[in-house]
Amino acid sequence: MRTFENTVKQKLCAGKKVVGAWAQIGSPITAEILAEAGFDVVMIDLEHGPGDILTLLAQIQALKGNPALPFVRAPWNDFVAIKRILDAGVYGVLVPYVNTRAEAEAAVRACKYPPYGIRGIAASPRAAGYGQGSMNY
Repeated sequence: MRTFENTVKQKLCAGKKVVGAWAQIGSPITAEILAEAGFDVVMIDLEHGPGDILTLLAQIQALKGNPALPFVRAPWNDFVAIKRILDAGVYGVLVPYVNTRAEAEAAVRACKYPPYGIRGIAASPRAAGYGQGSMNY
């Protein structure tokens, strides 16, 4: 059963350094190469890269079995896009163009479940183990 242990968050909270790399061409092969290179995090770029939700899934799958965690730069501060990204199984989201308090609050609400946010709950997405690990997620 899949568990979500965010080693990047743990390291940052402990004041340790984290090393990451950008995956910008939408390829699971490059994502796998970056993971094999020993990075802590691979930031998959959906803002400037050519990828979409399906290429994101392929890249996340390519990271499986490596310590490198998938993070994603969202294409925009849009709660639907952020919801789909999180449902794919990423461990962190970088939201671009957050320039005001209201925009920051909207981004946080998109990532959190009620009562702190607006993100919906579903046990069937990849992040919840397709219904097999929703309590861990």
